[in-house]
Amino acid sequence: ADQLEPARILGLIANVPGLSIVVTSRESLVGLAGWEKVDDLPPLPVDEARALFCSIATAIRPDDPGLEPLLIAMDGHALSLTILASRVDSDLSLMPMLERWRRERARLLTLPGAVEDRLTSVRASLRLSLTSTHMTGLAKRLLAILGFLPSGLPAGGLKAFLGREDLRLSRDKSDTANEVLRRLRLVMPRLDGSLRLINPLRECV
Repeated sequence: ADQLEPARILGLIANVPGLSIVVTSRESLVGLAGWEKVDDLPPLPVDEARALFCSIATAIRPDDPGLEPLLIAMDGHALSLTILASRVDSDLSLMPMLERWRRERARLLTLPGAVEDRLTSVRASLRLSLTSTHMTGLAKRLLAILGFLPSGLPAGGLKAFLGREDLRLSRDKSDTANEVLRRLRLVMPRLDGSLRLINPLRECV
C-alpha cells in the first residue's frame, strides 16, 4: 500500500486544472498515467539567453559586442550561462572570459574518453569560477565536500560539519564560504538553510 500512495497522490495532482509539475529522475517512474516525458530541455533561444545572462551580470549591457559570441558558444545552456554570468568580475570582460572558457573546454576534450556534451560546458564554466577574485580556499574546500554529498549539508554549513575536526574553523569563515558559492551561483539559497549542489554541477565538481 505504501508503494501505491505516491502514484495515487501524483495521479490526483495531475488532474488539477492549470497545474503543471516538473519531476527530474535518473530512473523510470511508474504509475504516472497522463504525464509527458521530457528527455532533455531544449537550448534557450538567443534573446532568452541574453536576458538570463544580463539579469545576473547586471554590469553587462545587452548590446555588449562580446555577449553574442559568448551566448552562441554556450549554445543556450542555462546552467553554463548562469555560472559564467555570475563569474563576471570587474577584472574580467566578456571576450577574455570567452577565450579562457574555450581554452578550458579544449583541454577537457583532450582527456581520455572525453565527449562533447553539456557537462563539458559546465566543467569549463566551473573551472572559470574557481579563478574568480571572490573564490577563497575555504570556499573551494566547501565546494569539494559538497561534491561528495548528494544530499548536501544541513544548515550550519562547514562549521556544523567540520567544527569538531577543525577547531580553527569559525562561524564567520563558514558563512563567508557559503556566501562565496552563492554569489557565484554554484549553490542556490534554500529555505531551510541547507546547502546542496544540483546533480549536473555536483558530477562536474
